[in-house]
Amino acid sequence: MVRFSEAHDVGRLVAPESGLRGREWLPRGKGFWRQLARDWERLHGACHDRASQRRLQHLQRRLASSHVGARESAIAELDVAAKIHRAGGSVLFLPESVARTADLECWFGSERLFIEVTTMIGASKRPHGVARHRAAFQHEPEGDFTIGDLLINRILARIGQKARQLSDYCAPVLLAVHVRQALDGRDQDRPARFEGGKRRHSLVPLDLRRLAGAVTNLLLPLRHLSGVLLALWDVEALPAPSGVRLANVEIAERAGGDALHPIHRVCVLNPESRFQVGEGGRHGLRALL
Repeated sequence: MVRFSEAHDVGRLVAPESGLRGREWLPRGKGFWRQLARDWERLHGACHDRASQRRLQHLQRRLASSHVGARESAIAELDVAAKIHRAGGSVLFLPESVARTADLECWFGSERLFIEVTTMIGASKRPHGVARHRAAFQHEPEGDFTIGDLLINRILARIGQKARQLSDYCAPVLLAVHVRQALDGRDQDRPARFEGGKRRHSLVPLDLRRLAGAVTNLLLPLRHLSGVLLALWDVEALPAPSGVRLANVEIAERAGGDALHPIHRVCVLNPESRFQVGEGGRHGLRALL
């Protein structure tokens, strides 16, 4: 097995030369893989329990997988764990089991949180783009379904799907959703942009406060779920129509987002959860953003 410390360029483990093409491959620079290698080594040194060590070895193998979903989910899990560690928390990787369980157990001081990590990488086999989905929503009263609305609906659907596997926890549990590739690059009504002479898809215009409000409404009846952490890469925040802010929402923006970091991170806590995140956990989550 190739150890990260032995690889000068970790990117060669999953390089484009492996046969992956275009939409199966989400290009990243050498800086990304070097940072990922440092995160892996740091977690490997900090998480001494057997389950975490086995999980880290498993994630390393998944990074070299030709399956884009396996590779991206491994990257997301390492990203969340590394950020918890940098935010001053301690983290353990939970073993996989037949019963669906969270991926991470973390502590901020004396407060314990569980986190399930999931990744969205666009719909690669949807031939008719937004027009097909817009037709399905013609019953909507506003009649003006946008590509941002499509993304919000996909995020809500993923949260609802993953929430079911977290219903047995008797402690604060959060869902971390990494939206690495918001939508299919061939979606209609999504104009292309050019950088350095290369054609790249444009950022998806999205009302982040509307997204946060929709996630809050979804969470209210899901009282077992304490909150949702969103990481959004190719999204452009629309100007807020009002100055009203939800007390349960934190939004962080990174100027000039790149493959290393998402442009936006959003934390939405569930005000009706049976297991509320305490002040120490809230402080840790703000540092994570």
